[in-house]
Amino acid sequence: GLAEYPPAPALRSLNGRYYYVSHNLREARYNLVRATQEDDQHYASKRLLVDVEDDLNHYSSAICYINELLEFQPYDRDLWRRKIGLYRKLGNHVEADAALERLAHIYPNDSIVRREVRNRHRETWNGTLQKNTLAETADNLEQWLDLDPMNLDYYVELINTYERMGEYERALGAANRGLHHFPNNAVLVAKSVGIMSSLGRFSQALSFVKQNRS
Repeated sequence: GLAEYPPAPALRSLNGRYYYVSHNLREARYNLVRATQEDDQHYASKRLLVDVEDDLNHYSSAICYINELLEFQPYDRDLWRRKIGLYRKLGNHVEADAALERLAHIYPNDSIVRREVRNRHRETWNGTLQKNTLAETADNLEQWLDLDPMNLDYYVELINTYERMGEYERALGAANRGLHHFPNNAVLVAKSVGIMSSLGRFSQALSFVKQNRS
């Protein structure tokens, strides 16, 4: 068919797919690239080229194809996740984290994205917080909470950090923010009462306890 009807990007793409299925990556790459040269908007070929380049360990090339696809489909969650994974394979965690943060802003309520954000923060938690000053730690935690507002551990750590800084009003604000998502949570209630007591607001603390009795 290719000999009879050149150029034929659809046939080139199909040929590339058959080569890919038969694990002939070099021929698959050749035919898929030819398909995109003959039709720059042959997105099926570009999507498969991401797989081919990934299998060939050409991670930068795979990212380039993803970037081209994202120009056409800028909110494709799976393309973003694939891009993040490729950056991880390259060891470029800075770009991977930046892409993950952008994806979290695009899909703030997506359970899969939120889980990946949480897992990444868990991986870097100790190293990030131990190396930072208290102010930098607080800033990091504030940003992490923007991306993952349902993580109770972040609220507790943020409250503790503000307390160590002597920023009791901010600590109380962080506790209130946590209670908005975790009403009557015993840990957050206790933290709030402790901060109010430290500020000498005993009547407010007593009223707060009565209001938040579970």
